Amino acid sequence: MAFRVGFQGLRPLRQRHGFEIVGAWVVPKDNRFIRILGWTDKESFKIADNKCYTSNARKKIKPDPARHLKKTRTSMMKKVLFRKIDMLKKRGGSLLVSRSCLGRLAW
Repeated sequence: MAFRVGFQGLRPLRQRHGFEIVGAWVVPKDNRFIRILGWTDKESFKIADNKCYTSNARKKIKPDPARHLKKTRTSMMKKVLFRKIDMLKKRGGSLLVSRSCLGRLAW
């Protein structure tokens, strides 16, 4: 439960930094959390991601939701034919980012 509460606070922060929250899923068997973000391109994603994580607003989120994470992996994905992704393209976005986190998720 603490994991969900902590990460819910990140959603509005991500949105304020221009990220599209496509969705979030859990794989309870693997204790894995997967979040998919929409963004326009790889290089500006890195800059925006860093700006978001180093922002004062992010530092104020207590306790830090990252304490639940053992490791994270970020993967860049390309568009396929799905409606939600097509909606992103209309708004100028075509790059989706999957962040897979493994840790103490306590679902």
